[in-house]
Amino acid sequence: MKKLLSLVLVAFLALSALPAQKALIVSNGSPLQETELRTREEALKGGAMPSREAALQVKAMSRSHEDAALIDATLKEMGWKVHKYSNLDEESFKPSISKFAAALEKDEPALVFFSGEAIQIDGNNYLVPQGKFESEEHIVKVAPELNWLLSELSAASVRMVFLDAARSPENLHFKLQEAGLTGIEKVAGNTLLMYSSPLNTIQPDQDAKNNFLAQALAKEIQVPNLDLKTLADKIAVQMGILHGGKTPPVPYSVSTIEEGWTLNKVEEGEAESKRIYRSVPVLRKPIDGGVAPSF
Repeated sequence: MKKLLSLVLVAFLALSALPAQKALIVSNGSPLQETELRTREEALKGGAMPSREAALQVKAMSRSHEDAALIDATLKEMGWKVHKYSNLDEESFKPSISKFAAALEKDEPALVFFSGEAIQIDGNNYLVPQGKFESEEHIVKVAPELNWLLSELSAASVRMVFLDAARSPENLHFKLQEAGLTGIEKVAGNTLLMYSSPLNTIQPDQDAKNNFLAQALAKEIQVPNLDLKTLADKIAVQMGILHGGKTPPVPYSVSTIEEGWTLNKVEEGEAESKRIYRSVPVLRKPIDGGVAPSF
């Protein structure tokens, strides 16, 4: 019995020493206050706002939170350590990202999922905080810029950043020169960056419970022995299937992830293959319906 307990303790300590998988999830809904959102929902349910336009307004305000909740639940079930924030303003947005980055230890994989609104100004991309912005100078000064966000994740062994942000911001009181997001010429090694839409494109929320990027990511991130080098392509294929069209829009992605980086390892690979483990062993149901151990 003592020998068994000793083996269990050794296994536990070994697992504890392995790098964790950490994720940052941020959902910034409509710039309208949450109290106003609840008021509109109640009015809609009571028949005071029967129009389709009113229903779409309520749906748009809550969609980003629903998508974030899907990714949050999926990753937590898989054993990821998740930092989740909602409705970050200009004072809290950057510090929240930096707090997550500071929690990353050497060689830990990091995943970031942002659902909200993002814009491009002078060739740079900015995640839009809550609040009102009267000028480009104001938002450039306070909003997280995408290259800055990627640099904050430098401690991670692998960085995966997903932006579901191709919406038209309602809280900007100036005209944007370009729609949507622009591409990034250079990204650090072992980095995957993916948008929910093509470049320079505004994409309305899909007519489903969750947007296609969130649905596709939630499905593909669970695949056993997931090759991270091909993850963006697999997500794009899933988004195309969900779109249902003959020529669905191809979302922008760029990846510098090298061969051999995998998630959800379920069997021994080759000696040179790098592995990303969970902090604790988890039993979960993979896509085919069977049950397989995953670490």
